[in-house]
Amino acid sequence: MRTGTSGRGPLLLVAAVVVLGLIALHHDYRIPGPEINDRVLHKALVTYVADHWSEHWPVDPWYPSISGGFAMFAHYQHLSHLTAAAVSRAIPFAVEPGRVYAALGYLILAFLPAVIFV
Repeated sequence: MRTGTSGRGPLLLVAAVVVLGLIALHHDYRIPGPEINDRVLHKALVTYVADHWSEHWPVDPWYPSISGGFAMFAHYQHLSHLTAAAVSRAIPFAVEPGRVYAALGYLILAFLPAVIFV
């Protein structure tokens, strides 16, 4: 039983951690780093899906840049790439799909403490 407390303490703590995460991760999003590890592949997949969205079903495209062609999304998780491509196409001004993918990753990492709290 609560006596005299508003119960907002944990929510304020989580909000403070989310704001701190947004501030701490801001430079990772704003300053483009070297294209290393899987970032090159993810950026290429998002760009390919966004560019060829209206040509074929985007869930299982034939990705021609790997060994003459490969059904990449049949063997690799594709929801994040499709989401970033859809958001980049829905934005009324021109945004590079790779930047949208990076921005979504930034927001997911920053809001992770709130998701765990809930």
